Amino acid sequence: MERDNTQSVQGLIDIALRGQLTESQARQLYALGPEAVTLALLGASRRIAALQSPADTLLTSPSTPSGMVPIYAKPNTPKRRKKPGAKQGHPGARRPRPVKIDERRTHRLKCCPHCSGQLQRCERSRTRIIEDIPEVIEPVVTEHTIHRDYCPHCKKHVEPVVPDAMPKATLGHQQGQRA
Repeated sequence: MERDNTQSVQGLIDIALRGQLTESQARQLYALGPEAVTLALLGASRRIAALQSPADTLLTSPSTPSGMVPIYAKPNTPKRRKKPGAKQGHPGARRPRPVKIDERRTHRLKCCPHCSGQLQRCERSRTRIIEDIPEVIEPVVTEHTIHRDYCPHCKKHVEPVVPDAMPKATLGHQQGQRA
């Protein structure tokens, strides 16, 4: 009798794992008593764990490339804890401004670089100092006045590119060409 119960419980577990358990079969399992329900749940739990483990070992294997692991299975990267840069009030660490300026150049756009439209002239400008250090160690300091103008078509301020240095750099790339 007990063997028959075990076989019927095993059959009901198999049916449940295939997703074909009906309500009457679930009630039949419940009618067999708490031991049968416990046995069914333990068997289902083992089967589910066995079915899931090959996929989990694929994801957690050390030889699996990180590109094959789904993003939801990867651990979160730690966030930066402190703000980058110097602390508030500490002195800056940049090159001192040169005392002597050897040459001055002015840069102004003829048209908008985005739409080639006509520009409205503005009084806004900024200066940028670029130091070129030629082979004869005598730096040539040039102050560039870069005029910003307004493009009514693009609705923004535009300014020309200074070709003598990389953006935001104070050292030029004219090494030894102006001796």
